[in-house]
Amino acid sequence: MKKHSPPKWALSFLQFFYKERYREQIEGDLYELFDRDGATRKARLKFGWNAIRFFRLRYLKGLDDFEQLTTLAMIKNYFKVAIRTLLRQKSYSSINILGLAIGLASCLLITIYVNHERSYDKFFPEADQMYRVLNGTRGAWTPPLLAETMMIEVSEIEAATRIQGLWESLFQIGDRSFIQDGSAYGDPQFFKVFETEFLKGNPETALSEPNSVVLTESIAKKCFPSESAYGKTFMLDEISHKVTAVVADPPKNTHFPYKYIISDLEPGHKNWTGNSVWTYAKIQPNSDVKVIEEKLHELYKKYAGPESLSWSGLESFEQLMEKYPDRHFGYTLYPIADIHLQGARYSMGKGGDYKNVIIFSLVAIFILLIACVNYINMSTARSSLRSKEVGIRKALGSHRRHIISQFLVESILITTISVLLALAIASISIDYFNQLTGRQFVIEDLYTPENLLFVGGLIIVAGLLAGLYPAYIMSSFSPLKALRGQKQQGGKRGLRNGLVAFQFAISVFLIAATIVIFKQLNHMRSHELGLNIDQTLVINGGRVLEDKYGVFKTQLEQLPGVEIVGKSSNVPFHGYGDWAYNLLDGSERTIAPYNAFTSHEFLDVMDIELVKGRFFSRELVTDTASVVINEALAEELGWDDPIGKKVSRQNKLDFTIIGVMKDFNFTSLKREISPMIFRYGDHATMEIGNHHQAYVVAKVSSQDLLRTINEIEEVWEGHVRNYPLDAFFLDDSFNRHYEAETKFGGVFTTFTLLAIIIAFLGLFALTTFVLQKRFKEIAVRKVLGASVSSLLRMMIKDFTRLVVIGGIIGISLASYWLNTWLDGYSYRIDLSWYLLILPILAILAITWIVVSLKSYRAAVANPANALKDE
Repeated sequence: MKKHSPPKWALSFLQFFYKERYREQIEGDLYELFDRDGATRKARLKFGWNAIRFFRLRYLKGLDDFEQLTTLAMIKNYFKVAIRTLLRQKSYSSINILGLAIGLASCLLITIYVNHERSYDKFFPEADQMYRVLNGTRGAWTPPLLAETMMIEVSEIEAATRIQGLWESLFQIGDRSFIQDGSAYGDPQFFKVFETEFLKGNPETALSEPNSVVLTESIAKKCFPSESAYGKTFMLDEISHKVTAVVADPPKNTHFPYKYIISDLEPGHKNWTGNSVWTYAKIQPNSDVKVIEEKLHELYKKYAGPESLSWSGLESFEQLMEKYPDRHFGYTLYPIADIHLQGARYSMGKGGDYKNVIIFSLVAIFILLIACVNYINMSTARSSLRSKEVGIRKALGSHRRHIISQFLVESILITTISVLLALAIASISIDYFNQLTGRQFVIEDLYTPENLLFVGGLIIVAGLLAGLYPAYIMSSFSPLKALRGQKQQGGKRGLRNGLVAFQFAISVFLIAATIVIFKQLNHMRSHELGLNIDQTLVINGGRVLEDKYGVFKTQLEQLPGVEIVGKSSNVPFHGYGDWAYNLLDGSERTIAPYNAFTSHEFLDVMDIELVKGRFFSRELVTDTASVVINEALAEELGWDDPIGKKVSRQNKLDFTIIGVMKDFNFTSLKREISPMIFRYGDHATMEIGNHHQAYVVAKVSSQDLLRTINEIEEVWEGHVRNYPLDAFFLDDSFNRHYEAETKFGGVFTTFTLLAIIIAFLGLFALTTFVLQKRFKEIAVRKVLGASVSSLLRMMIKDFTRLVVIGGIIGISLASYWLNTWLDGYSYRIDLSWYLLILPILAILAITWIVVSLKSYRAAVANPANALKDE
């Protein structure tokens, strides 16, 4: 006969409802009856019936018998004790809370910055399928025919679009006219790649007609504040355009912050070597990027290859690849989500820096660690004062885990209060933080679901990080020694000293980094550029002057505040295009230097030195077939005397080199000076049109500058009535070129100061408690004849040793990292020894001041007050 087992529900019933002492007896009786009945099915039913039949009210568990309720009661008690402890030790609690709050507020602000930087372009529904198409592996510009051809010949391409921008355009609406930035030209496929919310209009047809314009919501309201912009027409760059759609403003975290899109139906160039547009593509889901790039290589070979061969003099594409092994002949895909941080050169907005994001993340971690180390040090230093409390708890039956829980609750309570205070500090500081970073954060950014989750995690992580070790140490105290009044060591002194040295190491590292960063920034600002940008006024939009430029120039030079006027297709710090030239020296070599068209006055306006030959002359008609190069190009070509040598464009136009300019910086000082060619731009050409005078440059006097600018504006309005003057000073452009580095330095310095403040708050509190523990020792030494100065030296000595140890560690790390950081600049400072010693001396001086101020009171105190209890 099959034997059965008692029903599980009956055993669970007994376990849940019956007191422990009754349950064991009743279970025993039930099992005995079950076995006597032969463990049959009938015995199983009888077991369940008896479990219910034997029930009595006196057997029922009380509330105290439920472990969960007991645990809740204990936690409630933990919080009560923790609150009382905080109120009883106000100074200790205040320093802990303030230090943690500053640290956590710093972490929160850095977190929203880091999250913002990492979120660029990820708002697109299919961001992982969107790519920027590069020419080779780094070329930003691509041929206009590429987008359409890709969609036809590469099946994995879902959509592709060509873009030009971002520029400024003249808006004329009724009697209003203004210059508006943020314009881009886009083809009909634009919104199939860059999906956006349409408020009015149809994405399929918005850019399908000539002279169409799509406005963002903010620009639509600016243009037509009291009526709908949809369907309206207005003059855009003196051509009538119709508003075919209104779309939502793109989010602020995009590398392409357009404000309006103008329809571009036909490619500007019908060849494959005229790279003049940016190409974007959306690929099919689950497509292999490597396979697409292989097809793009074949596409390049098919279309761009023959044109490349025509100017190379070679017979086959394979020979071209062999001749230029370092060049990638093809097109590659670059994820748009990576552009902001890792491909800033492709960004149409303010590019970011992946290294800066990593650095700020580390700074946030350092600050949090310093704050937690403060808590650990102060808690373990004060542990001897709470040894009797621990002893009594253990004597009354508390287990070690209960004591650890008590101290962890205290730690988490302090962390929770600190987080609430940190949120308040961060909210108050958000405007200042925006000024530092150049971003536009709002208070709501601190309270996003992701950030609130992060805050909750901070409470747990920081609470455990700061409280676990002190809780472990204090729970290990012997109750017998505690109740006898014997002192017990609050953790290993070596570990506490190690944590203090760790704080000093971080402080030294951050100070050294701050000094070097600002030294490098000052070096870049004061570096000899090779040209004079002071008092150089640049007028943007000179092309609208057309043939009136000569009269305009003459009238400007007649003004008392204007010294000399010239024109150029490009100006320093505003970008140059690289143009391909062939060498006519029998080498069949092709070069691609930066290119600009300038007037004959440009060299004098910019005060650029000519080292060989001459510059352009208006009297020499042959100068339209002449070029002037810089030293970098001459050095690259290995020419000691370039004068008279010839170069040729792919359109078979030959040019003679007539002069060599001294190298000058025209882009970021992070880069070496690149090869440059100047061509004579006295009049419009087939190659560049009116852009030869895109900029009018003038050297102006520093005296009565405002009057001079007003006079220039009057002359401008006399020639161009509907186009407002758009002018800037070149030194402002230079400074804006290093705005990112300046803001980086400002943010880094601010958080370095906060880290040091937190560290020395902890040092101040730790010194106080160390003096309390050694108060009687100091008194005894004073009775035995020790002087105040010797007592101060005794206290300072221990901290000095920790500063030196931490300083050596911090400087070693700083030296390695700063050399790596400086290697990113072509023009960098040398990392001198004094730059690394200064941070140690600064930390040493502050430490001596803090310790001396606290120690002096103990050293001059009456020793009788300390010894009267003995």
